[in-house]
Amino acid sequence: MWKSCRKQEKVIRGLMTDARKRAERKKELMKAKFVDPLQSLRVIGVTMPIIPDTAQYQMLENGENLMPWNGKTDNLIDRFDGIALLDMITPLRPNTRGLSEEEADLESMINYERYR
Repeated sequence: MWKSCRKQEKVIRGLMTDARKRAERKKELMKAKFVDPLQSLRVIGVTMPIIPDTAQYQMLENGENLMPWNGKTDNLIDRFDGIALLDMITPLRPNTRGLSEEEADLESMINYERYR
C-alpha cells in the first residue's frame, strides 16, 4: 500500500511540475507577444548598384511614371512612392454653426474638459 501511494505521489508531483513549466513557458510567450510594437519593428536597407539605363532615365525625367495623389492632377507623386498608401487627409471644416470665435473657443475648451 505504501508503494502504491508513493508511486501515485510521484505521478502527481510530475504532473504539477509539468503544469508549472507549461505555465512559465506560456507566461514568457505572452510577455514576448504583447510587448511594445515599436520594439518589433525592423527596417532593413540593402545597397543596390546603380545601372545606367537611358530609357529608364528618360521615363523618370519625362514624368511618365508619376500619378496624381488624392485625385489632384497638380499634385503628382511617383507610382512606387509610399505616400500613395496613406489615407487622404480631409481639410478642416469651417465653423458652420454660426458661433463667434469666442464661443467656438469656449466650446472647444468645454469639449476638452468633457473628454479629459
